[in-house]
Amino acid sequence: MIVGVTGRMAVGKSWLCRQLVDSFGCAHYNADARAKVIMAEQNIITDEGIFHDGAAYEKMKKQVWPLVLADAQKWSKKLSVTGFIESSVLFESGLSSLCDRTIALTADAHLCQSRSKLSESAYASRVAWQLTNVKLKNLCDANFESEEIALAEKVYAWLTTAI
Repeated sequence: MIVGVTGRMAVGKSWLCRQLVDSFGCAHYNADARAKVIMAEQNIITDEGIFHDGAAYEKMKKQVWPLVLADAQKWSKKLSVTGFIESSVLFESGLSSLCDRTIALTADAHLCQSRSKLSESAYASRVAWQLTNVKLKNLCDANFESEEIALAEKVYAWLTTAI
């Protein structure tokens, strides 16, 4: 089974996936980290400015997202355990097509901005390209608040009853 974990920037997707790997032996594909590796390998140059320039962002999406999707497909074919694909753009990138279930992780915007260590304006320009919490909740099979105690255990329990 492959589960997509999505949410806005700094909501806690990586933390949740690390907990699931450490506690339950699941596999984890971090799409953002892989995108950076792929961009370096393919000499696709990007910088923070893409989040302020719609044309540059669209060009980056067209170049990078198909490569990440192909990379994630290869990863998914090797799985022998439950795998989690982590991506803030799970639906926009097409990665959701690889998922049997999807989870939206949400949190208060001020908390996420604080976790990101970016200024309010820098954080706002980054998340402006991402789906809202409301849209994510509507698209996903389940929603969890990132401040929940024992979050990984709750997610794993949901998965075992959802199978």
